Amino acid sequence: DISYKMGTPWIPVTVYEQFAENVMGLSGVEVRYMPEIDEFVVNDGYIADYAKSNEYSTNERKAMLLFKDAINLRKPVIYEKDAYGNRFKNEAATQDAVAKIVDINDAFKQYVEGRDDLHRQLQNIYNERYNNYRLREYSAPNFAKDEKGDIHYPNSNSSITLREHQVKAVQRSLSASTLLAHQVGTGK
Repeated sequence: DISYKMGTPWIPVTVYEQFAENVMGLSGVEVRYMPEIDEFVVNDGYIADYAKSNEYSTNERKAMLLFKDAINLRKPVIYEKDAYGNRFKNEAATQDAVAKIVDINDAFKQYVEGRDDLHRQLQNIYNERYNNYRLREYSAPNFAKDEKGDIHYPNSNSSITLREHQVKAVQRSLSASTLLAHQVGTGK
């Protein structure tokens, strides 16, 4: 299963831009990924839908800043100043902002999985990039079978019947250099 999270570098930036517009109500957002610093650079857009934008905002941190935090996998911290000008962390506001980041990540996952064409496109990108190694499968040879349906190699002892994994191991050793590392008791 492929997990879709905000800030995943292999996901095209256009997907993030479309998400910002369609789900968060932020239009004109431009996203670029900078692999040298492993960070997304987001150029501010404008709020096109205040209802959507407010759903992903807190009183202290607006949707655009939370989008930037989410895409760069940052945990926002909200600070305030007291009457003397000393800065302190506002725990409640910070927790609200972190909860909105979770909401944004959940909405992004739903956005991708809810669109079959986008879901398929991202699966293809992921599989081309990461799933490029597959172990070769070995099957039983097309030898004649005895009356019990067991396969025996030519010139081998017909009173010994190999199990399926043993036949595959023989086929593998005949085609390439092999280390047989079956569990103890499986009959190498």
